[in-house]
Order: sequence, then structure tokens, then C-alpha cells
Amino acid sequence: MLLVVVGVLLLLTLQVNAFLSHPLQNHHRAFGCCQQYIMMCDNSYDVRTSNEKQALENDRATKFSTFRELFSEPDKMITLEQYQALSSEELNALIKDANLSRPNAGQARLYYSARKFQSVLGATKLIDLQQLSKPNEVSIPMEENAPPYLTDKWLQDTVTSIEKNYYARDTLALRVPPAALVRCSRGGKTRALLELSTALKDRFKGEDVAVIYISINANTSLLEWETLNPIDAICRRIAFAALPNSEGQSFEKFAEEVEVPSSAILEWLGNTPRILLIDELNSFKDLNNPENIQMQKLGAFLKENFLTAAKQYFVFSSHVISSSNQLSEFMDFTSKRNVLICELPLIANVSIAIKNFQFPVLDVGQLLFYGCVPALVYESSLDPSSEKKYLPNANRQLAIDTCVKDGLTERSIEQLLGTFLDGDPSLVPSPLLKLMDTTRDGKILWIPYNMVAALSDFSNKGPIKYSKLLRTICNCFDNFKTSSGDAWENLFVITLLIRLISHRFDRRLLPLDEDVYADYEVSFNKYIMYDTGESLSAYINVDEFIRAFTTPEDFPHIAVYFPTHAQFETFDVIVAACDKRGKRTLYGYQLKQGAGDVTPLNPFLKRDWLRDKWFHRIYAVRGKAPSKSSEITGDWIIPNEPEINAFFGMSGQRWTPRRWAELDRQPRRQTKSKPSAAADDVVEEASATPKMVTGGKKGRPKK
Repeated sequence: MLLVVVGVLLLLTLQVNAFLSHPLQNHHRAFGCCQQYIMMCDNSYDVRTSNEKQALENDRATKFSTFRELFSEPDKMITLEQYQALSSEELNALIKDANLSRPNAGQARLYYSARKFQSVLGATKLIDLQQLSKPNEVSIPMEENAPPYLTDKWLQDTVTSIEKNYYARDTLALRVPPAALVRCSRGGKTRALLELSTALKDRFKGEDVAVIYISINANTSLLEWETLNPIDAICRRIAFAALPNSEGQSFEKFAEEVEVPSSAILEWLGNTPRILLIDELNSFKDLNNPENIQMQKLGAFLKENFLTAAKQYFVFSSHVISSSNQLSEFMDFTSKRNVLICELPLIANVSIAIKNFQFPVLDVGQLLFYGCVPALVYESSLDPSSEKKYLPNANRQLAIDTCVKDGLTERSIEQLLGTFLDGDPSLVPSPLLKLMDTTRDGKILWIPYNMVAALSDFSNKGPIKYSKLLRTICNCFDNFKTSSGDAWENLFVITLLIRLISHRFDRRLLPLDEDVYADYEVSFNKYIMYDTGESLSAYINVDEFIRAFTTPEDFPHIAVYFPTHAQFETFDVIVAACDKRGKRTLYGYQLKQGAGDVTPLNPFLKRDWLRDKWFHRIYAVRGKAPSKSSEITGDWIIPNEPEINAFFGMSGQRWTPRRWAELDRQPRRQTKSKPSAAADDVVEEASATPKMVTGGKKGRPKK
């Protein structure tokens, strides 16, 4: 009999091992093995009395209820005795129950349970702590052949901020904030976190401090079944990072063969002071689900073991600011814990990027088009034939396609465009957040390279009402990037159209009455006789141009005209606003990148304009505007710099001619660190003073 039991156990172990090779396809077969074992252990059932059978059934019902809970609490060990207590019918019911809820989650729960069962049978092994490096000797991984990283000031500022919180501890008056690096997909977060890890290791060199970098991306990406227990997923990567030769091993193989419970990692750490850096924490999709129990447990685990005590700290990176807010809630859902947002550095000067990226054709327009994000600029500089040419098109397209699949409405388009002005992340469709940059105040900034791709797709697959206008905005962005002479005019038209589509007039430069224009249509270079194309080249004289206006189909209506040919006199942009009765009010805009003199009006035309009151207001919008008081020169209004910044909004004000001059200015000094052995961007010094964001509703790189 003993030989039979041993044989069945051996066969069962082999079958479960086979199951783990294809966990999701073969979970029924693996649990069939469990059923066989249960039936073998319960062969005495038929010889029992009726009372004994009833007592056994009652006991099984209780254990069955307990076992069902284990599927939603996978961090609990499922023992061999618990499997023995289940009949084949009960186990089948559990499988059916698990698959009736979300199929993928059910399969993952079954797989996780099978791994626990396999551990009991000895097919997996518990991590041997003796094989790990000492906590303060864990190395920081770096790739080879990376460009230099020019960011001394940012590293110094960020290390100083982290060090301050590392020595702090939670009190009744203070809750120590974790630090977050937030930027768009492929925006340089990984490189920055690696450099930060190296700088922290150098800072605490010679001290017994564990600086541990782990990633939930790339070679250690999240496995499907790991989503059930994020604490174990974190601990598994800590153990893998601590292996002396982990670079030559497969993480997936390690994950399937070795159990790494949190208790083992805490035992390994002991009382060692520690700083944990987690790359791509947003890989846990349920991080933004406030009702997810496992995420709550993860927040509590990180707080209790890497934050609240002195000489403990953790830093993480994420695509989106919402991850920071929700993690804060998971840590302290009854009160507020801030998150320290460390704004990542941007390229501060075009000449630095040209030199270090070997990108001789780079100009300010291109630099701004890529949001001054070092990784995007660097990767755009690579030879198209190079194998390293990997601008983030795949991830970007997936985010865009998800938005289209979720459904686009006129209102969602209006709200998205409005974020260009106010930077409100709550109005951005969640998949697109990973395509934005983030400020230390928690606001989002548009990156034209990403947003042009999104708006271009939305113009074809979104609401018909805005399709042509979205294409116009994309064309203007392309012209902004490539046409240095007309870049200022194109940026102005982009902002003007965004304001009109999102129903956000401007007190100074677009002073329309919201009551009169409560519900209006918008058009671009339309409703004019002899329309010869986008440039409106049939017209040179403003007087003829205005007299050629035709009546819009619907009222109220706001028409934008942008004659792009050089012969058109006086104005660069004209807005014609028709109220619901058809009465037209005109606004004229003359744009110059510098602080040049205003082009005088034709005296004969001026007489007609004043007599017939064609133009309500005319503006001279200067790139080098007056710093304080706006000016009035003759009939021209010259807005000051604060008024221009307010018009262009959160994102647009970073692309004005004043910003071009800053990017084109020769740097006073350049601080260069030793080239790192790996990287995905190159960065010039940038101001990076971290700032608190309230969460929730309440050693040198290795060669």
C-alpha cells in the first residue's frame, strides 16, 4: 500500500510539473491530479456509518467554504490537508466557480493554487537566503553602450530630498511621503531611476545601507499569475536582484521554480537600513482600483517595511500620476499621505542635445515637438536603419486604439483638448496618460509627438463633427516642427482652435460673450468665395478678403481664417464670430516672433474699418511681449507676457518664442558625468526641486 501511495505521489508531481509548463491551458488536467489524490486518501468513506458520513460531510462543507476563500486570498498557503479535505465534486465546483467569474482571473487563481500545491509536494523550493548577496552588496544593473547622462544638478537635488525623508519617521504630525518619478512611456524613467540608484549607492558607500533596484518591466516583466499576489511579486524581484549572477539567469524560470515569501525577504533584510527603488509600479493594473484587497496589502507592506521607520525609504516610477495618488490611498485610506513628485529633467539647450546625440539637424522646433524629453529626442536621432531605432510607436498605438475602442464622444474630445490649457489629468482618457509628461504639481503636459498621433487617429475614428478641425491641428503641429518662419503663427492657430473646440474663450485675446456664443459651430478657412485651398492664395487685400465672406450654414458660428501665403497684408489670423442672428464680429491678429514694430494700417482701409466697424479688436501678438503692462499703439492692442502665457495655457506657454530663445541660448557651463554603461536618454541640467502631491481623497553603474 505504501508503494502505491508513493507511486501516485510521484506521478502526481510529474503531472503538476507538466502543468506548470503550460499553466493556463492545462489547469483542469492538473486539478484532475489533485482529485485523484483526494479520492485515494478518502477510500474509507464507503465503510463509515451514516452518522460518521454526515459528520464528515458537515466538516467538508466548512472546509469547502474556507477553501473557496483561499481563491480570493491567494497569499495564504494551501496545504495538502486542505486538498485532502475536498471531494472531487467539491473541487470541480471550485474550478467552475473560479471560471464563472473573470476567466483570466479564475485561471490565474487556479494556477497560483497549483503552484502552492506543487510547493507542498516538493516540486518547487523555498528561496535559500544563503545564496543571496548581503543586502548592502546588491548591485545596480546597467545596460552597455549607453550615451552619457548629463544631470548632476537633478541627481544632487533628488538625492538630497530622498536622504531627508530616509532619515525621517512617521509621527502623529508627519507621514513620510514616498517619492515618485512620473513621465510618459519611453520617457527616460528607467534610466533616471538607475542613475538615482547608483547615486544613492555612492552616497551611502561604506555604510550598511541596502540600495535595491527592481523592475516590473523588461526582463522581469509581470507574469500573469503574479497579479494575484503583488507582495510576492515584489519580494521575488528583490531576491532575483540579490542573486550574485542574476544577469545570466531567466527570471521566468526562477519565478516558477523558487518560492519567495515576504517573510523570507524580511528575514534577509533584518534590521539593515534600506532604500527600495521600483521601476514601472503601474504594471500592476489594479493599482488604480481602490477596492482591490491585494493592492491594499501591497500598500501596507511597502509602508510598514520601507517607509514609516527611520532609515527606510522607497521610490517608484510610473507612467501616470494617478498611480501615485492611489498608492497613497492604499497606504493610509483613512487619512492623507503625500507623494513626493520628482519632476524628471528635460533637455535645457538644443546645442547640448546636438553635441551629445550627434544630431546635427536638430532644431528648436523638433526639440519642442518631442517635448524636450531626452529619450524621445535621442531615439529620433538614431539612424533609421539602426537596430536601436525604437521610438515608442507600439505602446503609443495601443493606448490610442484602447481609447477608440472605449468610445470617443464630442464631449470627450472637447475635454481632452482642454487639458492642453489647464493640464487637468482627470479629463484625459486614462490610456493616454502614459503619453503625457507630468509636472511636480501633478499637472499633465502635452508631448506633440504623441498627441499628433492620437489626434490624427481620432480625426478618422472619432466624432465626425471635429474630424477636419483635428486634422488641421495636426497639420499645424507638423508645420510648427518643420517651418521655423511660420512656427509662431501655427502655434497660435493650434491654441485658437483648441480654445474654440473646448469652449474656453480668453478674457484678453478671445473676448467672446459666453452667453451669446453658448452653442456654436467652428470652421477653419471655410465660408469664403473663390476658396482656392488652405493657403487662401486668391486673396491679398484684407478688404477683398472680408467682402468675400459667405454665410455659414448654422448660427452661432465662429470661423478661423489663416492665409499662409506671404503676400496677404496686415493680419496673419482673422476670427469671424457670427451670433445667432448672423451679426458678424471680427478680430484680427498680427503675429511676430520678436518685438518688432506694428505694421501700420492702410489709411484707406482703416477709414472703412472704423466707419463700418468691421473689426471689434485688432491685436499685435509678440513673441517678446511687454513683461508687465499691455500696450495700445494706435488701434493695436499688444498683450503682455502674462496675458500671452494665459492664452497659450499649461502646455502651449512652454513652446512660445521666449522659450525658443532659452533653448537656443548657449549654456554657461556644461556638467558631464562619466558615461554610464547603459541608458535610454541624455539629459542636460534641469531644475528638479521635488514637490508634494497629496494622494487620494483625503555604486557607480556596473561595467
